[in-house]
Amino acid sequence: SDRRRRRKGPATVMDADLGPQISAVSSAELNALSQISARATEKQAGVLSSSNEESFSFERDIPTVERVMAVEDILNEDESSHLSLNELGLDDLPSAHGHASEVLAPTLPTEEGSILRQVVLKGIANQLSQACTHNEAGLPTAMAVGKFYAIGTSHGVVLVFDMKEHLRGVLSPYDKSNVDNDVGKYGAVSALDINLDGTRLLCGHAKGLITYWDLSANKCLRFVDDAHPPGFAVLNIKFTDDSTVMLFSNSGGNVFRLKFRRTLGVRGWTSDCVFSGCHGEALTFEPLPLQGGPMDNPFKDLNIVAMATFSQTLILALAPSTKGLISIPHKKRANCLPLLSWRHVSIDHKVSGGKKFTTVDPVLAVVRGNEIAYIQSSAAEREAVPGFRLLRAVTMSYEITAFKWIDDHTTVALDVTERIHLINVNDDTEIEVLDLKQVELVYGSSFFKSIETGGNVSKALVSVSQHACYNSVVSHEDQLLLLGLKAVHKINIKPWKERLGLLVRNGRVVEALQLGLDMYDGKAKAVVGLSGTKKKKKALVAQQVMDILQGFVDFQLMVDKPSSGSNEEQLKQQYQRLAEWAFKCCFKVKKTEILFGSIYDTFRAEDNCSRAVFLELLCSYIKDRKIHLLRTVVFKDFIDYYAQRGDYALLESCLLALSPECMDIHQVVEMCWSHQLYDAMIHVYNQGLCEYATPLLELLLQLRAKMKEMAPTEDQQNIGYRLLVYIRCCLAGMAYPSGNIPKDNIIPAKATVYGALLAPQNDHNLSDKTAFPHVCTLLQFDTREFLNVLAMAFEESDFDLSPPITGIPTRQEVVDILLQVMVYDLKHKFSPSQVASLFTFLARQGSRHRSTIKVDEKVYNQVLKYITRSDVDMVNEERQQALLELWNSGVLQKFDEEKLLAMAERAKFYRLCELIYEKKRQFPKVLMCYLKDPTRVHQAFAYIHALMSEDQYTDTDKEEITTAVLENFLELIAADVKGAARLILVDFPYELAEVTSKLYSKPELQLEFLHGVFNPRFLLKQEISPPSHVVERYIELLCKYQPQQVYNFVRSSENYRLEEVLEVCARAQVDDATAYLHERAGDFMAAFDLILRNFRLKLEVFGKKYCTESYPSGEHPCADVMSNLEEVEGILQALLQCCQRNSEKIEEKAKNTMWFPIFDLVLSIPRTFVSAELKEVYNQVLVSKVLESMLGYISLQDILQKIVQDLADESGQFKDIKPIILHMLETYSYEETLLKTTSHILIHDVKHSLLRLCSLTQRGVSPSSINCCVCSRKADTLSDGVKEGVVVFSCGHLCHMSCLAMGCACPQCNKSFSAPASGHSRRLSQMRQQSSVSRNKKSVDYAYR
Repeated sequence: SDRRRRRKGPATVMDADLGPQISAVSSAELNALSQISARATEKQAGVLSSSNEESFSFERDIPTVERVMAVEDILNEDESSHLSLNELGLDDLPSAHGHASEVLAPTLPTEEGSILRQVVLKGIANQLSQACTHNEAGLPTAMAVGKFYAIGTSHGVVLVFDMKEHLRGVLSPYDKSNVDNDVGKYGAVSALDINLDGTRLLCGHAKGLITYWDLSANKCLRFVDDAHPPGFAVLNIKFTDDSTVMLFSNSGGNVFRLKFRRTLGVRGWTSDCVFSGCHGEALTFEPLPLQGGPMDNPFKDLNIVAMATFSQTLILALAPSTKGLISIPHKKRANCLPLLSWRHVSIDHKVSGGKKFTTVDPVLAVVRGNEIAYIQSSAAEREAVPGFRLLRAVTMSYEITAFKWIDDHTTVALDVTERIHLINVNDDTEIEVLDLKQVELVYGSSFFKSIETGGNVSKALVSVSQHACYNSVVSHEDQLLLLGLKAVHKINIKPWKERLGLLVRNGRVVEALQLGLDMYDGKAKAVVGLSGTKKKKKALVAQQVMDILQGFVDFQLMVDKPSSGSNEEQLKQQYQRLAEWAFKCCFKVKKTEILFGSIYDTFRAEDNCSRAVFLELLCSYIKDRKIHLLRTVVFKDFIDYYAQRGDYALLESCLLALSPECMDIHQVVEMCWSHQLYDAMIHVYNQGLCEYATPLLELLLQLRAKMKEMAPTEDQQNIGYRLLVYIRCCLAGMAYPSGNIPKDNIIPAKATVYGALLAPQNDHNLSDKTAFPHVCTLLQFDTREFLNVLAMAFEESDFDLSPPITGIPTRQEVVDILLQVMVYDLKHKFSPSQVASLFTFLARQGSRHRSTIKVDEKVYNQVLKYITRSDVDMVNEERQQALLELWNSGVLQKFDEEKLLAMAERAKFYRLCELIYEKKRQFPKVLMCYLKDPTRVHQAFAYIHALMSEDQYTDTDKEEITTAVLENFLELIAADVKGAARLILVDFPYELAEVTSKLYSKPELQLEFLHGVFNPRFLLKQEISPPSHVVERYIELLCKYQPQQVYNFVRSSENYRLEEVLEVCARAQVDDATAYLHERAGDFMAAFDLILRNFRLKLEVFGKKYCTESYPSGEHPCADVMSNLEEVEGILQALLQCCQRNSEKIEEKAKNTMWFPIFDLVLSIPRTFVSAELKEVYNQVLVSKVLESMLGYISLQDILQKIVQDLADESGQFKDIKPIILHMLETYSYEETLLKTTSHILIHDVKHSLLRLCSLTQRGVSPSSINCCVCSRKADTLSDGVKEGVVVFSCGHLCHMSCLAMGCACPQCNKSFSAPASGHSRRLSQMRQQSSVSRNKKSVDYAYR
């Protein structure tokens, strides 16, 4: 029982956000391996996904082991208490994508030898053949590899070969003098292992013998025949990092530790059992090697070993004493052996701040069936016990029989069909699959079955031994060795150069190039032999890729070129594919000099087609801004090719993307001028010659010549607007058409452009006496846009420097030049719109830069005059904005406001008028400005609301605006009806009647306005309700235009006179609203008659439509029937609701008078139907609804009597009323069952309540104290010489009868308790303040005297 109680503790830590987390088995009763702390740091234990970089990236940890237990406790652990693999998170672990990672093998193996190299060790194969035939050594059974190859045979001997495959010796345990008689005495060699320095060999035999050999002298150092019980085969034997300690397991499922010692020159040994097979047979074990780990390995003193049984994997520490570290359960699979493999792996760790650090930690691969789990072990310097965490879990599509690490990122798995799978650990992808059926792999199934010792093993061990190859598949120095019946096969990954060369030799050059690019980017997998820094690796790969590419291009264009009769399109496609790979490879490895050197020369020398393909592909790269410099020959050919094609637009876009360093400036400029490539010409001048004025002046000359033509042309527009953009870019320090001018050239460029632009005379044409000709030309071309360019230039900080920059004019100087050209110089004829644009510019700049721009008052008078002219062809808003800026800057403050106001009103500058009226506090005129301005008329509502609600306005102001609103209400209505309604409802509720009366002549507009008034979303928020006559007017309009909305409105509103509204609705024949008003007035019979009349009419129409005469055959459209029936049902529902509401108010006889006409009417219609289906539908929809509604108010007897009487009067048949009778009986049965069930539940509840009360009265109650909880006196205290009665409550409190107030609640638990008036009242008050109140959860206290 203690074990069960202790086992209830949590064995795993689960977190909704982190998913399943792996933990060790926790069992306090057995002191098992270790308790996994539920308080694991940040709860980050769990499944971690690795990154695709060069090493892993982990996020969550298995909690560290807090307490280490004895191994004996593990051996005695009840397996039924272990957590399943699924519970520990190893069975269905999410991958980086959130699901269990599953790797599917390719449907067909990849070509042999593309990545993996398989080599047969011929020297060893020959020796094995000779040993088997001549020396009778037997067949190979086991293998170990270190500095030597050691191969055990079926006759119990070991053949030792050096790395050159020369036979070094034959190790035999038999007496040389009697070998023939001893053969088979010790059985076949079942397990082998060589130590790290290659000087010692351990050999286990099928009949239990263990021998220890010195390989340098081929001498047996130990002959151990009693290290474990006899009758069991040695299955696994391993050296540990401690040179004196070895481990081995036998077919009994036991694991033993074998220690060699030497005392006084005498060699001896001791053996002890580390794991007993009676607690679960150990199938394999794997010591953690220290080789490959860090120099200061924290595991060096622990001697860690992993061990696998049928149900779990254990990790133990053998030193300084045997301790269990963690237990990892897994599924029991009857047909496969577990596999274990250690590897020291470099692991990336992320810390706060995005920093990373790398550690080298041991990772254990645990394989069972088709599942692989990678578990990392780590130990900090101060931690005595290592921690474990699961890195990832993978599910393969095949059963695995052998599993080994090749390097940090690559593993190999052998499946049951003898195929090798090369797996990338980072993303669990299969790189290659290699078929090894020709190897004839050696299996150790006979040793697991212990055939040579009589087969004394368990059935479970026999069932999993079919594919046992623990000692036939060995990994050594990043290569895999397999022991076959006739030879030893070595499998390793080919070096990266060899892989590339093999692809090239097989004619798969494109795949070789792609693989090389992946190697360059670090994306290639299973790359071997590429060492050095990252930069050095890239350089080596780049050189190899270029060599392959150059050979590929030469071969394709010179040797394997298509025949002369080939289709031109096919030829072009071949050249296209070749050029694409050339560009892709050269740009990826940054070797464009080779692309435009030897590779282009090859394309150029072949034919015009190959050269054209290359240049067209080059064009796409240039347009994408991937190329900026070209070889001179390539650039010249490029220019000539597209010039011959006449595609100058494409050529110009390419010139803009290239640097002028590779251009022939003279050739390019001439071509640009001759073909009007102005953007390219500017680019060449600016970037190549650092010249900014020349293209400006040349384009100005072109523009001036174009402007002399009578009408504007497309060329004129093209040149002019390109000039304006160019000037804007230069004055802003930006390059044209994109980019930025170099910092050192910004000021000279601006000074050059300003100097050329503002030149007082035309240096190219001295006969031209025009002042400032370039400014004049641009103003005449487009005054507004040129001034916009100057306005943006004025925002630059260069104009604000003091002293000013040499060569850059001040704002005042530019303004003076503009005034000189457009105002003072009368030679130039500018239109009023152009002059108005200048004055608008002056107004804006004068307001923004008052400190640097000084304008004469006369000029401002001219500004006002021109800007406010109505005949000016200029955007009104732009002119108004200019005046607003002048007003805000204070420039216009000195002008006469009345005159300014008159000018603004004449020009319809309502925003300026608004400012002046606001200043004068003439708010009605401000409102008129809003109403007259079509762009701001909707803002009038917000203005009026703000004026009426804010406190800064006086009552007089509000009265004036109220008058203005009423006078101009029609304009507000025209702007927004709903907005006007909301405005009146919120700000002018008392004027609602007056406003409504103004709309009387426009009823439709009046209805729309009242719709807004009676909108529930706004009306319910108002304290003042609309007057009744307005409500009645709204109802009248609804009756006329929207009668379907009347009923809902009269139901939701009450602010109207009932008689008047009833008359209006009756006159408009809105029957539903009229019936409701009759019922509200108390005349429910009138309402009933009205609804019944409508129902009768609808029902008669329905009956005539579907009677026998209309459909003699009985067929009718079902959809049409249902739609008409739903309409009838709606009126019936209203009629029934009316009857139900009023049935409680009338006598029994009147109820029959009201309900039976409906029933008769409904029953009269089906007799005319000829279709039985229609009758059934009718009865289900209408008749059943009437019956269900009647049953609550009319007795069942009366209904049944009525049905029978009608049947007799009409001489009908019983089949006509059969559905009705059956429906009534069903209703009766249902209600009867409901009544019985309810009664039974009530009786049952009452019974149990009484039984509970009785049981409580018979139960004694023990008081928690013998003192009264009110007065604190003892229970037996005498009062006037008489013992007082005492009450004990179920909560345990005790109270005197005299201290108990009225009621039966405990005075201490009941907060509402008030003590009786007595001498103890003050004391009771103090007690309540000091004592803590405890509430009793029961609702009733039972007291006992």
